[in-house]
Amino acid sequence: MKTVVYDVAASSSGALSVLKDYHAKALADEENEYCFLVSTPELAESENVIVKRYAWVKKSWLHRLFFDYMVAPRVVAEEGPDAVLSLQNTMMPRVRVPQTVYEHNCLPKPFCDYRFSFAKEPGLWIRQNVLGAVILRSLKSVQQIIVQTEWMKARCVENIGISPDKIDVSPPCLSSRPSGRYARSEPFAFVYPATGVRFKNHRLILDACRILQNKGLEFKILLTLDGTESKYTKSLEQCAAKEVMPIEFIGWQSREEVFRLYESCALLFVSELESYPLPLFEAGCAGCPIVAPNVEYAIEALSRNPNALLYKQDDPVDLAKAMNQLICETSPITLEA
Repeated sequence: MKTVVYDVAASSSGALSVLKDYHAKALADEENEYCFLVSTPELAESENVIVKRYAWVKKSWLHRLFFDYMVAPRVVAEEGPDAVLSLQNTMMPRVRVPQTVYEHNCLPKPFCDYRFSFAKEPGLWIRQNVLGAVILRSLKSVQQIIVQTEWMKARCVENIGISPDKIDVSPPCLSSRPSGRYARSEPFAFVYPATGVRFKNHRLILDACRILQNKGLEFKILLTLDGTESKYTKSLEQCAAKEVMPIEFIGWQSREEVFRLYESCALLFVSELESYPLPLFEAGCAGCPIVAPNVEYAIEALSRNPNALLYKQDDPVDLAKAMNQLICETSPITLEA
């Protein structure tokens, strides 16, 4: 059997991890043939795996659309595969072979209760509403769908009306894991490894921090931002500095550096939405305490984790209570707004 694996979108972060995971599986599957269509990633080839790179796809959306509608279908016609596996949330247009779509984008409305503002976040608004409509059509049209979590499968069934028989749940592989040697630091430390987009909800941490400071608690919070990413992150840094909050903006950290932080820090994870919350799984392997919102992605990820505390989403008082429980261990103090 020959499969074209379609993923010119992936170039970094979680999407690239998914691509590399499937590439590793293809190299190990010597009984079948694979042709990978990618943009910038450099992937190894073998007797059963060929890789075609199209770096120019990343120049603009026009280049991407030209590739999707003109180049990709032509490559499929030349390769003559039995199936197409799209790892980029949408099906390949203008091809007649059976297709499977790997859906790992939680921004479309069927998966996301959070609504983006076009005025504040035009890029994310377009991804949620315009690209989201394309994803929705793809999921309804393809023969098979792969999702990363049970909650996303449930949303596909309940919100889109897709048969559960058409959906497979396949969590990403953890290619590396933390050591699991957590030891409490003094003062108690939290780390939040997240980018500076608004739905990562850093403002909630500042609100909870004020409540804890007013009680005279000693702690510190490490954010993997440096304040220069955007006006939003700069405002966070300025607010924390003005109010002398125990918050350190430590900048981007490699995965290995985050793993080392888990050895002495609790994971503070307040994101509004995630498809597959990798830090929750990695911190779980590290054995460190975790504070996360009481929402679908976190409930599933932490269902068997005794070190996790869930707080009411978007409630700074409830978040402060969970943080206080860890800071004060056996005798947490009473907190009010």
